[in-house]
Amino acid sequence: MNALGYCQASLQDGKDGAYANWLRSHKPFHWFVEFHEIMKSGGFDVVIGNPPWKEYSAVKREYTVRGYATENCGNLYALCIERCLALRSGNGGLSFIVQLPLSSSSRMADARRLMRRSSLCLHVASFDDRPGKLFEGLQNCRSVVFVARAPGHKSHRGNELATTGYIRWHSQARHGLFERLGYTVCADVPLCPDQFPRFSTESEPAVFQRLAARSANTVGSVLRGRHAENFIFYQEATRYWAKATVGLPFYAKNGTVGAPAHGRYLRFESEGAAHGACALLNSSLFYAYFVGYGDCFHVSDRLASGFPLPDHPASGDQLIEVNRRLMDDLRTQAERKTIETKAGDTIAYDEFFCGKSKPLLDQLDCLLAQHYGFTDEELDFIINYDLKYRMGREGGEEA
Repeated sequence: MNALGYCQASLQDGKDGAYANWLRSHKPFHWFVEFHEIMKSGGFDVVIGNPPWKEYSAVKREYTVRGYATENCGNLYALCIERCLALRSGNGGLSFIVQLPLSSSSRMADARRLMRRSSLCLHVASFDDRPGKLFEGLQNCRSVVFVARAPGHKSHRGNELATTGYIRWHSQARHGLFERLGYTVCADVPLCPDQFPRFSTESEPAVFQRLAARSANTVGSVLRGRHAENFIFYQEATRYWAKATVGLPFYAKNGTVGAPAHGRYLRFESEGAAHGACALLNSSLFYAYFVGYGDCFHVSDRLASGFPLPDHPASGDQLIEVNRRLMDDLRTQAERKTIETKAGDTIAYDEFFCGKSKPLLDQLDCLLAQHYGFTDEELDFIINYDLKYRMGREGGEEA
């Protein structure tokens, strides 16, 4: 008699209903008992699933885990990935659909390292939730679908990580979406080597390799303390355009002009340094970096301050001048909006339309191409990056 059978017999000998209560409270399940023959033969050949997208802290009163390398990741799907990698056979494959932060969030680093160690052939596809969605009716459900093949898989070609770009599509294209996926092999991941970058073409890793090679410092290396007078203000929430200004954009609450409620600051020693860094943050080059290495929704301090600076800017004065013109153009093209909050406050602000300033943004990227030594092909890739959705109706501005 196995352990579960013994418990059942013991509980049935006792008070009526005791076994049913025990089943309900303990929810017993044992892989060795339930799948003895499969586990004896080495595990499952195929594991496919949609694990819970839920914080581990939310279920700790019901159950806890022990000895998991991914416990610090904080989400149940990371624990499920670890468990299923162990249940996969030596020739098996694992495929899950999980949240997008798996590919770039710092707290998911343990899960990514485990996946790389355990699966010598790993393919990762990243999906936006606008305009089309993998899960209709849900908001902010940006997703990753990965396939992790075991080292002994017959299609194994070496220690390979391959990724897609950040996939956006219209709902009518959903039927053939997966058939049209294309992957870029990340043989030598430039910048952020512990992440799963989102590369859409072979040009992209080359761009970031060159970016890293031409930069000994980052934006963070020239930042100053909070009392520095010259600063960049940028919106943290980002979808199609990174929006940064030297000084504050217009914002007023109940008629009092002040700092916008949501945003971040980067402070510099001089106004020229602020304009130079602002040019970087508004560029399409930075946007490609944000999509490739960020969460595709927030420009974090890590991304902004970690962006590589060119070692010897050949046309720094020109970059500053074009950014001054960009600041004027953004404010000229802006629309003054007024809203009423649930708390009864009146908020007035300028909504920027960066797409209307694309010619100036292109000038910035042309100058940056000189700084970083990009080829004409690489510059063309940067200027046209994700242009269909950035400039189309789906690329509408966000307040």
